[in-house]
Parts: sequence; C-alpha cells; structure tokens
Amino acid sequence: MRVIIVALVCVLLASCGTKFAYRNMDWFILEYVDDFVDLTSDQDDILTLQIEQLSDWHRAEELPLYVQHLDSLLSLAPQTLTQEDIAAHFKQIELHSERLLNRVAPDLYALTQTLTDEQVEQLLESIAERHQEYRDKYKELSDEEIHERYQERIGDKVETWIGRLSKEQKQIVEQWGDRFMISAYEWMAYQTTMHNEWQTVLERRDDLSYFQPNFQRLLFESDRLFTPELIEMIEHNRSVSEEHIVMIAKSMSDKQWKHFKKEVNKWKSVAEDLQQ
Repeated sequence: MRVIIVALVCVLLASCGTKFAYRNMDWFILEYVDDFVDLTSDQDDILTLQIEQLSDWHRAEELPLYVQHLDSLLSLAPQTLTQEDIAAHFKQIELHSERLLNRVAPDLYALTQTLTDEQVEQLLESIAERHQEYRDKYKELSDEEIHERYQERIGDKVETWIGRLSKEQKQIVEQWGDRFMISAYEWMAYQTTMHNEWQTVLERRDDLSYFQPNFQRLLFESDRLFTPELIEMIEHNRSVSEEHIVMIAKSMSDKQWKHFKKEVNKWKSVAEDLQQ
C-alpha cells in the first residue's frame, strides 16, 4: 500500500512525458488505481479532488525542495566526493518520499473508509497478483543470473546519467552487481507478511479503535516487519551502492561530467517549469 502511493507519484515525475503526466496527474492516478480496484463514481470524484489538492501542495511545497536537491547535485566535485556524501543524498530522497506519504495518508485513510467488502477483496487480490509476478520473475533464475540482472540494471541507470561507460566503469558495474546480496526471496517473504497484515487490518476497518492505529503502523512503520536478514541485506546493498557510486564518479571523464550536469539541469528545468 505504502509503496503503491509513493511509487506512483515518483513514476509520474520520472516518466518520459513528465510535464504532461504531472499536469494530468488525476487521470494517471485514477487509471493506476483502477488497475487495483474498481471505484464507484462518487469515490472517483472524491479521489479526483484529493489529487488536485495533492498536486497544488506538491507544486508549491515539494518542487522547490527538489530544485534545491538538484542544485546540490550540480555542486558535486569528484575530487572530494565521499561515501558519506552519497549516503546524505540517499537520505534526502527518503525524506522526499516520507513527506509525500505524510501528505497523502489522511486521504488514503478516508478512502479506505468508503471501500466495500468486495472492493477490499479485489484490492488484496490485485496486490497478490503483482506479488506473484515478482515471484515468477525470479523463481527460475540462478544466483548467477540474478547477479547478471543486477549488473544490467545498474549499467543502464549509470549510462543514463553519465553516458557511454568506459572499460574501467563497466568493470566497476560488474563488481557492484556481484557484491549485491540477493534479497529477492526475503522481499517475497516480506510481501506475504505485509499482505496478511493489510488483509487483517482492512477487514476490521469498521472498528476504528483497531483500524486507525494499525493503519498508521503499517503505513509509517512497515520496516518493523523486516526480518533481521532483510535488514542486513538492505544495509549491505546500500553501502555497496554508495561505495561504487563514488568509484564511478572518480573515474568519470570531463565529457561524462558534462553529460551528468546536463541531465540534472534537465530535471531542474522540468521542476522549475512545473511550478509555473
């Protein structure tokens, strides 16, 4: 549930038609929600109003913070860049997501109070189907194949930001993916736990003394359901990423730094234009 909310707005902001998507956020979100649950016309109207208010808030309050963050990326210097600097930027991204979640939580709570039993069942089934798709993606893969996927995904993302990779940088990407701990199976277990938790909570949504605190718990403290093994994997993989981002940065040519700054300035321009 939490991932659905935050990821959707992030996808809208990162889509190819960013300005179009952002300015038509109500349509995109309604279409996305419709993939999970069929809403009534009254629910659609309420959600549309909530999205319009969210868009106004996001434009006024959040986009200026995104511009500030992008400016800080433009000031990065490879000679002095450290793993702690990268960790600080990751933290900034987390804070962006947390503010968004805090803003939409009351609206989401209100929406859950209008759901019928049939809609709750449909929502849970839709989420379960997506969890199954995730399982299907990994169940036939060996560890070696999963690491190769990590390498491919990392390489594609790095190339987007800095352009064509050198031989040295390709080796860094290969090492980066190899050092990742495979967390897919722990995430599968977590998905099952979260699904069961949400099912219990939503089925008792009429009991507000139970529903309200548990709704808040699952929305804002879902990481408490992480197993110790998953926590270890998340922390390890984050540290590996921070380390290798610094390695990539220190290996970048002047041409690649120009490419990076061009990409950052592109997103800064988008964020500034959307504030108009």
